[in-house]
Amino acid sequence: MTKSVAQPPSRQTMTLLSRLLLVPEGDQNAASTSFESLKADLLKMSREEYDDLLALANSNHVIIRGFERLLRIFEEANDSERAQWTLTALTLERSRITTAVQFLQDICTAIEDEQYDITVIKSLDHLPDLGSDLDLYTNAHPDDIIKLMQRRFSAELASRSWGDRLAGKWNFEIPGLPESVEIHMRRLGQTGEQIAIAARLAERARLIVVNDQTFRVTSISDRLMISTLQRMYRHFYFRLCDIVDSAGLVDSGVVDFTDLEKVATNAGIWKAWPPTWLSFLITCSSTAATASNCRSRSRTPRVSAAKKFSMQRSSSGFRSCRNLPSSMDRSWPDCCASANCRAALDLACCHGSPQQRRLDRRSLEATRVSGKAMVFPE
Repeated sequence: MTKSVAQPPSRQTMTLLSRLLLVPEGDQNAASTSFESLKADLLKMSREEYDDLLALANSNHVIIRGFERLLRIFEEANDSERAQWTLTALTLERSRITTAVQFLQDICTAIEDEQYDITVIKSLDHLPDLGSDLDLYTNAHPDDIIKLMQRRFSAELASRSWGDRLAGKWNFEIPGLPESVEIHMRRLGQTGEQIAIAARLAERARLIVVNDQTFRVTSISDRLMISTLQRMYRHFYFRLCDIVDSAGLVDSGVVDFTDLEKVATNAGIWKAWPPTWLSFLITCSSTAATASNCRSRSRTPRVSAAKKFSMQRSSSGFRSCRNLPSSMDRSWPDCCASANCRAALDLACCHGSPQQRRLDRRSLEATRVSGKAMVFPE
């Protein structure tokens, strides 16, 4: 499962997958009721609805996280037919990931053997899931990397768009590897504008172990910064994996918000973060998310501290991600009024006063106008 679906998913499918990922199994009455409702909806899925859910999970890079939970639900309900569907999907996806990770290790080793730096970006952010291609960054000269990839892996260089040329990235197709290998060289950002940040990526990198193999990946702050550059300035929408990935970082307490502010300020994107990305991911934080009863949610100290930090840094004064602005300005990207974000906001937990939770008519109208070309049909 490596290609995104051609047809847009229905709102019902997106909502169901979001609940599968975000609804807790907790002992509280509200959480228990939400989870029982989720199970009831999953257990009555048709094969067509199941395939739609699988396709959407694939395009959002959450098959492993979502369908491992789905498998437990089916097994506990003694639903052997749907359990077998799910086991098959998980087996295929795990096989794909194992192959891709091995190739990724071989590529990194080959580049390091030539005394060049190499850092994995984005691809391993979704663990235990994996993205649809393999992304790396190096400060090496492009000619050297191209020759290395062709010599060591018989790689074919894909044609480059003007956007690829501006961004300083090259795509390689390797025999035996379904995924494309995308290597960013000496630049980051949609137009290759992030040169200083890119130059320091390797020295700020950290090591992680995946399947007993060691990879050099971006620091937490750089990871969030790169993710933001991709989602808010290139693709203009969030995916479910972005919510789950980022909220998991906040919950784990590994985000250094002071360092994050410094990195994002140097990249020129900090002002857009507090009212959008930070508020959004913190509100959707997995330790606090409850899809059906938002008032019963509890926050960990880390989540509360992170939210307070983001609100203090907000230059535009938006009080919560539930509070869409009355007018769309440059500090609030259009994507945040899209149907994608609206669906996620519908599942996000409310907070604050009733006035904060209210979406006025002008905000809703901005949502309809901006979201008309997005995923969800009216």
